[in-house]
Formats: sequence, C-alpha cells, structure tokens
Amino acid sequence: NRYGLTVDERTDSVYEVLVTDIGTAFLAARLGLPDNRRPQHDGLPAGNNLAADPWRLFRAADDARRAAEWLLARRPVMGEVDTWLKMATFLLSHHYGLVPEETLLTSPALAQRHVDSGITPLMAVNALAR
Repeated sequence: NRYGLTVDERTDSVYEVLVTDIGTAFLAARLGLPDNRRPQHDGLPAGNNLAADPWRLFRAADDARRAAEWLLARRPVMGEVDTWLKMATFLLSHHYGLVPEETLLTSPALAQRHVDSGITPLMAVNALAR
C-alpha cells in the first residue's frame, strides 16, 4: 500500500500495476524500444474501486509519467558510438533477422570509424545485407 489511496489493499495493488504498465509503455516509446510485453493488469478485477473513479486512470498516467521522467533524468547518456551500435544491433536483429554478434558491426572501433566517416547504421546494415 505504497500509494495509500484507499483502505482496500487490492485496489492499491491494481493501481501500482497500472502505473507500472503505463510507465513501461512511456519508457519504451521514449527510448524507441519495442513494447512487446503483455500488460500485467490484464483488465481490472471485479469489485475494485478503480473502475468507480475514472480520474484514477489519469492519476496513474501522471504518476507513471513522473516516474519515467525521474528514471530518464538519472540514466547515463549514451555516447555517439554506443547509440550507433544500439541502432545497428536493432536493425540487424529486428529487420534482417541476423545475429549481431556474428557480424563486425558490433565492434566499437568499427562503429567509431563509421561515425567519423558519416556512415549511418542503416547504410552499414544495408551494405552488409547485400
């Protein structure tokens, strides 16, 4: 009962899970990551008080937004090479079905040369896929 919204601990647990699900979606969208997971709340259980007050959904979204902003403000900023490697890995695995570790594109030294030469991850992955 971290939120202390009600005396019904089950409703508060549902609220926490809702904040977690919304916050995860916010973080995935902000970081450009796919959100393929199944929501934890899986619908509201019968008899909880969340359905009685539609504003609780907005409060949950606001709590999730604040939590996501707090986490994002404290994460280490990725450098240009790390960002390049992350993008190349995503393209290789999700769009081409290749195992990134089986290519040279996971090498930080090679990524640095590509960054210095103005070669984008998309250009490098397309050249590799040909």
